[in-house]
This record gives sequence, structure tokens and C-alpha cells, in this order.
Amino acid sequence: MLVEYVRKGGIKKVTKVKKMRVGGRRVGVLVAVPYKDNKVRIGWSLCNHSAGDKFNKQFGYNIAVNRAITGSKTPIAKSLIGQAEKFVKRVSSYYKDKEVDVTFELHNQPKLRKEVEQEVGC
Repeated sequence: MLVEYVRKGGIKKVTKVKKMRVGGRRVGVLVAVPYKDNKVRIGWSLCNHSAGDKFNKQFGYNIAVNRAITGSKTPIAKSLIGQAEKFVKRVSSYYKDKEVDVTFELHNQPKLRKEVEQEVGC
């Protein structure tokens, strides 16, 4: 199982090789769960800070795993699309012998979904 926490904010750190963002608060979770029939399903969770919610690591993890196992078709939040695409590529390289099952919709953007599926080979 792969788990990646999504962060927002933080400080920019510039190195000779690349610019990167370090720190920031956790706002969401992406998970890849090995599933039957030689597949890996991906789930997600995002905290709604604007509604006054506070990120709970275990609760977010449970929601993401549940969405992955049940194959939830809940559209992914717009703010997670870029990171989700990178995560799908990471999962496909980690689980080379398994098919990656992207169950969520990339927020009604079939063009992006097709590009990711072509690169991953879904």
C-alpha cells in the first residue's frame, strides 16, 4: 500500500537542483490499495478547512482507503488533480505487475484522464 499526504502552504526551498516546497499543513491523503484480480485501486480524501474542519490523519486515511476499496466514483477535488495524476504515475511504476484502477473522475476532465491512462497503460 502506498500513502501520500497532500500539503498546502509551507516555505519554498531553493536548491541548486530544483525549487521545492517544504512543510505546510496536511490537507489530504492519496492511497493505493492492492485489490483482487491483480489490480491496484486509488482513493483520496481532502479536509475542508474553509468549513472549519481540522485535518485528522487517521480519519482522512480511513476515508481514502474506503473510497479505494469500494471503487467510489466521487469526483476528485480540483485542488488534488495535479497531485493525483503524479500519484497515479508513481503507483504504476511501483506496482509494475498490476493494473492501476483509477475509480474516481478527474472532475469532469476526460482529456486529462485519457492522458494519464495512456501514460500509465490502464
